[in-house]
Amino acid sequence: MSGRYGLGLVLAAGVAIAAAAFFVSSGHVLELAVVGTYTIAILGLGQLLSQGGTVSLGQGAFMALGGYTTAILCAHHGVGQLWTIPAAACVAGAAGLVAGVISLRLGTLSPGIVTLGLALVVAPIAVRFEAFTGGASGLALPDRPLDARQAYALTWALAAGLFLLAWRRSGRSARGNPVASFGLSGAYAGVAGSLLVINVGRVGPGTFSVRLSLLLLAGAAVCGLGSVWGAPIAALLIRYLADLTGSLPHIGSQRPGPTTFLFGVAVIVLVVGRGMAAAFNQRFKRAGP
Repeated sequence: MSGRYGLGLVLAAGVAIAAAAFFVSSGHVLELAVVGTYTIAILGLGQLLSQGGTVSLGQGAFMALGGYTTAILCAHHGVGQLWTIPAAACVAGAAGLVAGVISLRLGTLSPGIVTLGLALVVAPIAVRFEAFTGGASGLALPDRPLDARQAYALTWALAAGLFLLAWRRSGRSARGNPVASFGLSGAYAGVAGSLLVINVGRVGPGTFSVRLSLLLLAGAAVCGLGSVWGAPIAALLIRYLADLTGSLPHIGSQRPGPTTFLFGVAVIVLVVGRGMAAAFNQRFKRAGP
């Protein structure tokens, strides 16, 4: 896509998103703000694939680090909500770097296994360290300085900036450092988690479930993982596909259905396909001259 045409689409989408806040109710504004947080998290996944050449099954875990960073700083230390966003990005980004170093040294399929393990341990850790995290009850933000429309504007302004950064990086033909890509992906997720907590006003062990991690990856896979243009579409699908069909489950529902099945198939195809492609490439290199 040409730079001028792409920029025009970005500007048109920005105008549409900004205008939407004036034509829908506060409840729908909050839902659209949540879509913005998912968009940021999926953009991070795309950066990991396009620049790092691997995938993460635990983007929700890095979102949780960002979300809990915001909640703890606000609830226990009186830090303003806006100031916690860069802190959340740093904490989750540092965790991404560590996960990248560990997983990429273990082998071809280990990034998925390591990051899935992170997603699995988030809730138990949050319950265990009750003094910091609020335990099973979670933490509520002590004040709400932003109303729904202000939080919406903040979320989509940051989403637009991170979209442009991802778009610029996507134009590079050569892949970057995989470990650095893990860190960048984690930072994106940390911002997304922080914004999600700011929007809903609280965080708990169930806020960032393993299912959310898998749905983020599956939605990104359905819409073209690595494509910055697919990120907002994937986020919309994750939030609204169940509403559009009228009977399929929402995120957090225990009821199985076609949405869960199709997204699950997409995850399996993506992970297995990436693993087979990597194994084939290694064998091809060994067989080469």
